[in-house]
Amino acid sequence: MNPFKRGFVLCVVLLLTAAMPLVAQEKKLKPDPMVLGKVAPLESKELGETRKLFIALPRSYFMSKQSYPVLYLLDGEAHFRYAVGMVEFLAAQQRIPEMIVVGIPNTNRLRDFSPVQVSQYPGSGGADKFRAFMKKELKPYIEKNFRTAQYTVLFGHSMCGMYAVYDLAKGPDYYGAYIAVSPYLVFADHHVLELADEALSKKTGLATTFYVSYGNEPQLEPDIQALDQMMQAAKCKQLAFRFEKMQTENHGSVTLKSLYNGLEYIFADFPLPSGIVDKGVEAIKAHYKAISDKYKYEARVPEYTLNLMGYQLIGQNKLKEAIALFEYNVELYPKSANVYDSLGEAYQANKQYQFAKKNFEMAVKLGEKNKDPNLPIYKTHLQNMLKQMGIEPKSE
Repeated sequence: MNPFKRGFVLCVVLLLTAAMPLVAQEKKLKPDPMVLGKVAPLESKELGETRKLFIALPRSYFMSKQSYPVLYLLDGEAHFRYAVGMVEFLAAQQRIPEMIVVGIPNTNRLRDFSPVQVSQYPGSGGADKFRAFMKKELKPYIEKNFRTAQYTVLFGHSMCGMYAVYDLAKGPDYYGAYIAVSPYLVFADHHVLELADEALSKKTGLATTFYVSYGNEPQLEPDIQALDQMMQAAKCKQLAFRFEKMQTENHGSVTLKSLYNGLEYIFADFPLPSGIVDKGVEAIKAHYKAISDKYKYEARVPEYTLNLMGYQLIGQNKLKEAIALFEYNVELYPKSANVYDSLGEAYQANKQYQFAKKNFEMAVKLGEKNKDPNLPIYKTHLQNMLKQMGIEPKSE
């Protein structure tokens, strides 16, 4: 179905919170739920407590069999809501891949993210236990219950940003990328900064991507600049890093822009090159093969992106090229009614009516099965095709 002929449909999957009451014509209505993600409890032997997880799946998750990179958000209660929307937006714009987002709310922030005990902070020094929780319990739980790719990103702010640096220094099990926002490296007399200096001077095979940002924060800036110099001096050819100061932001406001910029930096090679649609399906496949090799997972072009490019080709009267693109979309997303409907429109434009009819019928069949909200449109396309072929549509 042509995306320009309809409003964008948000495919909601998992429930997190209920919507605020709506008021229409001065009459309170029963609100529909605002769907963002799923809350899941996880019993942790490492931490000796039950931890909540906030989990959001990509909109294409149930339309394909592909696996997805995972974004792990520390301070999940603070960042999950805007992070899910941001990931979805960037993926829709073809800036980053679709991702599973996992938020980890806090129970004892100081305990979990401080690497050593400090006398004035009772209960501090539990970072190693939290690392064990992440490695032995949380990540295996996500990998067991969802289709996850090998590539993972860890996001942390302030104390959690310091923890991200600590995790890198401890190794050897790294995330594919880190986003450390305003890392609080002054903690415990710069202990984590010293560990990072030692690790970066010794580890020549470190292969990860590290994005660090901070706002107008004079207290934190010297240590962050020192970390930047350490990474520049490190002999790690596979370590990619970027440091960014956001002068107009403060310690609290810097996180949102940092997640956006950090994800774009990490996935800088992901967007399709301009004009690639004119080079055909094979060029698109080659691009995603290169992306898959770099990020070590099977990267796939989103259904919506291929759909847009297909209709662009129809608009240019490149019907055979459009058909090839829509056929590729069917190959990638065989459970989606929309891909068959789009392929049907391309065949219809090319006057291949039998093929158009077949695909419109499949769109209706899947639309009924999936309770697709666009089912009436699929049925209309099929009825119009039948009339054009001189076949009397069956009355329902």
